Amino acid sequence: MPCSAYLMSDSRISWNDQHGAYDYGRKLFAFKNSPDILGYCGDVTFPSMILSQICELEGSGLLCTASASSSQRSQDVLSQIAKQYKAYPIHKRRYCSIYHISRDLDCSFCAYKYYYDSAHDEWITEYLSVPKDRSELIIEDGSGSSEFKRLYLDYQDGDLANTSRNLFQCFCDSLANTKIDSCGGAPQLVGLYNGKKFNGLSFGIIYQGKRYFYGSPYNDQGDHKSVRWYNENFEICDGSTMKIMPNAMRQPNPNRMNLATP
Repeated sequence: MPCSAYLMSDSRISWNDQHGAYDYGRKLFAFKNSPDILGYCGDVTFPSMILSQICELEGSGLLCTASASSSQRSQDVLSQIAKQYKAYPIHKRRYCSIYHISRDLDCSFCAYKYYYDSAHDEWITEYLSVPKDRSELIIEDGSGSSEFKRLYLDYQDGDLANTSRNLFQCFCDSLANTKIDSCGGAPQLVGLYNGKKFNGLSFGIIYQGKRYFYGSPYNDQGDHKSVRWYNENFEICDGSTMKIMPNAMRQPNPNRMNLATP
């Protein structure tokens, strides 16, 4: 059984009129009281608002409980999405997909995709296959997905195939070298472990010599030890010095294209 599951994203928000972009948009979310992580692709406005509210509801104990099954928590999340979408102006609706990965009561991982079916005026749940006996990429979506997938095929030819390290290194490499204007900003990362004591996890990222948390720059004002920090190689780092932790495993990237690291 895989020991962990992750969602990763860039941080850029762009507009169809191509007039500029914003590189500090939050796209991922992690529940504090239950083992669930979420993210979105496509339209920004509705999913960013609803997922922020859902996280606050969950964090305050007003949405679902960790003792509920993954299926029940999924229903609770989708119900809240559908309820609020009914009040969203029709002329402002744009396509978006919301992804939800959770850990079930037996510690196995489950993955769901939610999207709105305008023809039937309802939100649909698509159940995504999660391998039980190996690590594997299960979701790729968004404007940069085809560019990432092409590079990932090259990464999969190496010795690190089907590992979280390989996938994250490839994602950072693809993002740093993207030719797509709608992709950019720093990587974001949330995750789940299969141990029952862990709920949703939010990670700090050290990217191109700077620190980010959910795409937002971190300038050392707070307690950098409150979260785990990873660099582009998926190495555990000290959030203060930005160097790999003394006892952390070094994980050099043998496939990198041209990624500058500190």
